[in-house]
Amino acid sequence: MGTDLRGHGLRGALLVGTPLGAYEIEAVLGHGGFGIVYKARHLELGTIVAIKEFFPIEIAVREQNTVHPRSLDSVDAFEEAINRFLEEAKQLCRFRHDSGVITCLDFFRTNGTAYLVMEHEDGMPLSKLLERREAAGNPFGEGELLSVAESLLESLSRVHKEGILHRDIKPSNILIRREDDRPILIDFGAVKQTVTLQTKLPRQFSVGLTSVQDFGSVSRGDARDSSGGLLASVSQARIRRRR
Repeated sequence: MGTDLRGHGLRGALLVGTPLGAYEIEAVLGHGGFGIVYKARHLELGTIVAIKEFFPIEIAVREQNTVHPRSLDSVDAFEEAINRFLEEAKQLCRFRHDSGVITCLDFFRTNGTAYLVMEHEDGMPLSKLLERREAAGNPFGEGELLSVAESLLESLSRVHKEGILHRDIKPSNILIRREDDRPILIDFGAVKQTVTLQTKLPRQFSVGLTSVQDFGSVSRGDARDSSGGLLASVSQARIRRRR
């Protein structure tokens, strides 16, 4: 019987100390509808990374460390989604030296699924930072929000020039790096917008930390939609600030 993650929080995640290729799992950083993000250490170099495991909980289960489709009806959806996940990894590697986009270091398949190795950034999602600042009575000011928006628009412009879209820009998909307060675009997933899962899940939805978006050719309208998502995120933050 496979481990079922639906409704059970992080139950079913790989255990601390589990070897994973050249890495070893140290902790769970977060999870969403399509996977789990781990903190891991390179066994030889000792470097710390973040590893995203493809684990779509509505169509997959885990037995021991191996992930497999939940049923025969899920096989096609699972294979299509994992291929799109790997496509995401290839796309992200193109931005390895872009400080405004999360850095992809490697990707590989094992345990019946796929993994994306990223730099471990010390920071906090903008959504959580907004909540924390508001709770402390120190909400973001207009100037701070505009600074975040301008930096992200520059990053989006570079991404669009490469023919790639980020279709799910929102505060939870923007990481604010602790070192320099720079916003970083994360979760450029390639599953959500293009894969019709053979389950009750809708074709397009948002799944938080491991949310995944579509990559495709960029038209002028597509670019406006992507940038519009950013502006909507900033507007949302401004509205919350004024409450």
